[in-house]
Amino acid sequence: MNKLVILLMGVLFLSSCGNRLSRSKQNLLEINNIDFHSFKTKAKIKYKDSEQSLPSVTTTIRMRKDSIIWMSAKAMGFEVGRIRMMQDSVYLLNKWQKEYYVKDYQSLSKMMNFPVDFQLIQATLLGNQAFTEIGAQKLKKEENHYLLINKISQFIISQYVNKESMRIQDVKVEQQEANGELTIAYRDFITIQDKPLASNIQVNVSYQDTTQTSPFESSITFKYYKSEFTSNPLKYPFHVSKKYKKK
Repeated sequence: MNKLVILLMGVLFLSSCGNRLSRSKQNLLEINNIDFHSFKTKAKIKYKDSEQSLPSVTTTIRMRKDSIIWMSAKAMGFEVGRIRMMQDSVYLLNKWQKEYYVKDYQSLSKMMNFPVDFQLIQATLLGNQAFTEIGAQKLKKEENHYLLINKISQFIISQYVNKESMRIQDVKVEQQEANGELTIAYRDFITIQDKPLASNIQVNVSYQDTTQTSPFESSITFKYYKSEFTSNPLKYPFHVSKKYKKK
């Protein structure tokens, strides 16, 4: 898989946390999640891992709540790829290699060894609460934040919530049996139409299995600018030329 696909697939890494977890509305803390109709932004996206560091790409991101997430990435002034995520599938267009991919979330989860679904990606891109699993819950009050801890099977999910804004600032997911960890940091909050949005999101993934002498580490950073929530319809163009090869 070439570097462009690695970078764009890195976007999907945002919702990783080990084997699939159940969901529930039960929670000990009321999080200030962003409600919206449609959202659009520009972003500088940077990906690096233990083996490589890719140049940042300028990306246009558009989404309609619970329906579609669309991304178009540019490098050196040229569009190099698009992603369209629906509730049941993901389409990826690689304009450099003239290839396209069609995946369901089950196959993506298997490929990445992490679970991926639409709701998790949508929540994570906006800084909403992505993990609301039932299980052994604990709530700690600290000086500047609340710490909500869920323990489910081999997973420990820690969510740090700002006391003033009630927005999530940090998430840490530990998978003890697999020696894996994912962290998400939300920084540089800006207010758009009375909605506090993190303009800087950094995701770090660390994983080590018995075949590795050292852990594999990767990170992806989103820096948003020109962000807007709107009730107006947005366009999500995605056309695959007959010249492109399906992978």
